[in-house]
Amino acid sequence: MDGTEDHAQRARRQRRIGGAATAGLGAAAAVISYGDGLFLVRLAHITGHVVYLYPLLPDGLIAVSTASLYESALTGAGRPRWATSGVATGALLTLAMNVAAGLARGWVAALADAAVPVVFFVALEILVGLIRRGRAVPGVPPGPAAPGTADHVCPHRALTLADVVRDAWEHARDCEADPVTQVQLAATFGLTRKQVAAMIAPAPVPPSPTAAGAGAHDAAGAGLPPAPAALNGKGGER
Repeated sequence: MDGTEDHAQRARRQRRIGGAATAGLGAAAAVISYGDGLFLVRLAHITGHVVYLYPLLPDGLIAVSTASLYESALTGAGRPRWATSGVATGALLTLAMNVAAGLARGWVAALADAAVPVVFFVALEILVGLIRRGRAVPGVPPGPAAPGTADHVCPHRALTLADVVRDAWEHARDCEADPVTQVQLAATFGLTRKQVAAMIAPAPVPPSPTAAGAGAHDAAGAGLPPAPAALNGKGGER
């Protein structure tokens, strides 16, 4: 078994253990938070069947967002912004609800209830990091984050008008996954389509010394006169 296979098996084992531990912590946190939320809603004299629904809102948001983060970590698609915001929002709502319910019974209860969402949030972050590290191949640096994710960093910075046009073209193509046309760029920057085409055209690749030497050899084989000494770098030889 090589190092890559051993790393993959170890990562799968760690992912199963971490997932089971996080699921257990999440279940415990959900039960405690639901009880605190139900106590708080009843304390507010809210009646009817809706009293059983209010505590489900923050826990449900955390559950949906956690599933999205877990899936993105498994596929390496980057951290979704909405899922990250959903977990943070749900944790803050749960924290406020638990603390309020705990304060009605004393500061010790409030402190214990406040620890519930904090422990779950930290455990979730550890699990997501564990999955991402498990997907990495030893010795291979991670690739760039996918466009549209929170981890993606746009590399485009402009200096001149040509840079602005070229970066707008490349940014739309590489970072937004929504390419723009030359006509759109021309209308945006007040240029002609020909000017835009010249600005976004790739830079010419200079010929390599090997290719230049091969060209001179082919010219000599075809009976053509050799290049002047000043052009082939031998002007000093006699």
